[in-house]
Amino acid sequence: MQFRALRHQFIGRLRGSRKRTAISRQYWRFSLKPGFHHCSCLLAALARANVGLPGTSGFVGEFLTLVGIFKVNTWIALLATSGVVLSAAYALWLYRRVMMGDLIKEALRTIQDMSLRERAVFAPLVFMTLLLGVYPVLALDLIGPSVQSLIDNYNSALSIAGIDGNAMIASH
Repeated sequence: MQFRALRHQFIGRLRGSRKRTAISRQYWRFSLKPGFHHCSCLLAALARANVGLPGTSGFVGEFLTLVGIFKVNTWIALLATSGVVLSAAYALWLYRRVMMGDLIKEALRTIQDMSLRERAVFAPLVFMTLLLGVYPVLALDLIGPSVQSLIDNYNSALSIAGIDGNAMIASH
C-alpha cells in the first residue's frame, strides 16, 4: 500500500544524511530525550505496523499473502514466514538503535520534536494504519473486483494453454 511509502518518508526525515553509511551513523539518535516524545511514539507506531502486529495494516497484508502462499506451496510459505520474522527483528533492532542509542552527531542536538504541521500530516497515516488493521474490508472491497478479474484472466490463460491450474497446486 501507499502507507509503506509514507512510513519510509518518515524514516527519511530521521536520516542524518543521504549517504549510504552504517545504521549507527545514518539515523539520528534521539535517545528518548525529554520533549521528543511525539517523534518516538510515531516511529514506534509505524515500526509496529511494519512488523505486522495484529491490529495494523501490515498484519492484514502479510497474513493474506502468507495464507495464499501456503495454499500453493508449504515450503515457500515457511521461507516467506522466516522473512517476516527477520524483518520484524530488524525493525525492532532499528527502533532500539535509533531511539535509545547514543547521539553521534553533535549538530543534531538542536533538533526539535515534530511540529504541529508534521503531526497533522502523520496523524491520518497512523489513523489509517490502525483502521485498515482493524477493519480491512474498506480496502479489500475496493481491490476485490480487480483481483477477481486478474484471477479469471489467469485461469482462462491456463485453460487456453491446456494447463490444469488445480493440478499445479496439488503437485506442490
